[in-house]
Amino acid sequence: MKTAFCHYCAICGNLNDGPRSFKSRCGNCARSTYIQCPECNEPLLGKQFRCSCCHKQFSWHNAKPIPIKSGNKNQSDGNAADYRIKSLLPAYAKQIVYETNKKSKKELVVRLQPALSTGLFTELAKFHGELHLPDVMMLEPFGTCRKIETNLTFLFLDGIQSISNKQHAYILNLRAGLSLCGIKQISNELAHALKDRQYPTILNGVTHIDKRAAEILAQTPGRIRLDNLDYESSPLALQARFFTNEFKSYSHILKEVTPTFARNLKAATKKGSLLLNGITSLPPQSARELTGDHDLQLNGLNEVNDELAEALGRHKGSLSLDTVNKVSPDNLEFLTKKPTKLSLLSLKSLPFDGLRHLKNRKNVTLRLFSLKKLSEAKAKELSTLPIHIVLDSGSSLTPKNVHLLAQGVARFTVKNPESVSTDVMEKVRELNATNIKIDTTTELQNKVLLLNDSLIPSRVIRLKNQTTFSKNDATFISKYDKPLQIVFQKRIAMDLDMAFYISHCTCDFMFLNIGQLPDQVLSTLLTHSGTLAFGEFEINDNQCNLINLEKVHGKLDIPAYLNELSPFQSTYLKKNKRVSLE
Repeated sequence: MKTAFCHYCAICGNLNDGPRSFKSRCGNCARSTYIQCPECNEPLLGKQFRCSCCHKQFSWHNAKPIPIKSGNKNQSDGNAADYRIKSLLPAYAKQIVYETNKKSKKELVVRLQPALSTGLFTELAKFHGELHLPDVMMLEPFGTCRKIETNLTFLFLDGIQSISNKQHAYILNLRAGLSLCGIKQISNELAHALKDRQYPTILNGVTHIDKRAAEILAQTPGRIRLDNLDYESSPLALQARFFTNEFKSYSHILKEVTPTFARNLKAATKKGSLLLNGITSLPPQSARELTGDHDLQLNGLNEVNDELAEALGRHKGSLSLDTVNKVSPDNLEFLTKKPTKLSLLSLKSLPFDGLRHLKNRKNVTLRLFSLKKLSEAKAKELSTLPIHIVLDSGSSLTPKNVHLLAQGVARFTVKNPESVSTDVMEKVRELNATNIKIDTTTELQNKVLLLNDSLIPSRVIRLKNQTTFSKNDATFISKYDKPLQIVFQKRIAMDLDMAFYISHCTCDFMFLNIGQLPDQVLSTLLTHSGTLAFGEFEINDNQCNLINLEKVHGKLDIPAYLNELSPFQSTYLKKNKRVSLE
């Protein structure tokens, strides 16, 4: 959707903060997100090969659109193979696909082809990558044709202005991404046809959608792009769908929720979590509409009264109220009635009189920052609860109360191992306290686990807080069987051990703020066989020579727009073909 708070990168598809503007840059690839058509200067919303505004065709070079070359010759540039054939026969299409696959191109562009038949698509669908057919204006009836073997990752049919849910059912149900940016209106029938798509669907030509069609389309499990549909004027069902899916990371901008919108948000949250952390005040009527079996985060509320606590206590999933700093015993009794997990990280004091419901409940998790002033009597009381208690900090634990906790049925997990004293650690080991766990999982490991749970996992992991990479991290990601790019956003303290573990990983790494590197550390990193990318690299002239001599494996990116390189350094680094400054 078209919003003032986020926009997609036309090159890598990453969702970025704020509106698209001359100054906007992608947080993933660091390139400008304001890319214009070389003919009419209209901003491009994706890596298309034909402008949706002026309909002029163009090509791409180094992530920039360029006017198409004169003549009618086929071209091959970078990752794309570009063909111009007015009447493409299936036999020739088969040859084109074979040659393009052999060259490991990621994009196949076939221009001047006005129609797409079943026979032609059968051959083109064997391409391993993205297929762009910018001039196809007509689809011959596919219907429920026999299953066509396809290796496509994405099919771009942006010249199509209408499509039949019956005659073109195979295309609409394609097990790959599908771009139909020529479609201007979404009928109820087309919405029904798209409703069960598991793969991304791009509909950037749509500027208006009716309420009923929006309600149907909102049920689509796959990702949707509607970049020209204004968020403010779109139906509530579609707004709710985007805030629980595509715009989930921006749900904090919601400051209030009416009962009607709350109902839509709940309906759009089929599984996973509903994040409403920007709400500071919630009417009980809206709270009742939000409750269900899903995870519910309300980490903007500072307080809850009895009526709100009673309404939220009906929630059966996970309930997070991490900014509430005080609850009465009655509040806590309401809040622990049905939720399977209750998180109260800002709670200053735990009212033990409100734990009555937890004495008879199992498989319940209570998360707190810490247990302040944990007396022996309170430790004994906690140990009798048949629940899981998660503590972000274990600073309140002592060898004496650990001894008491270890004797009960309650299970404890401490998230921050650095908060636990050596005496407590030794006591846990001495008692062999299997019900007390000190968690050492890193941000990287947690995000890899989230990728495993995702329907269409991204290959990019962005680490906002982690500044280390250990042997345990390397071992953990080695078990993930798909290619990954790990992006460190903060400056890291790169030492020789960390460089060694990175150099032996098959993942790609991007360090947005790598700073200075000792020569020995740099030499170790240069042995990495994948792609390394350095930002804010404080490189010296001698290290340019080191890179030029020792970078004989993999690829090293030192983008000029992320680094301040002297003319000498730029010239010297360009001598090594494995080093890129673009």
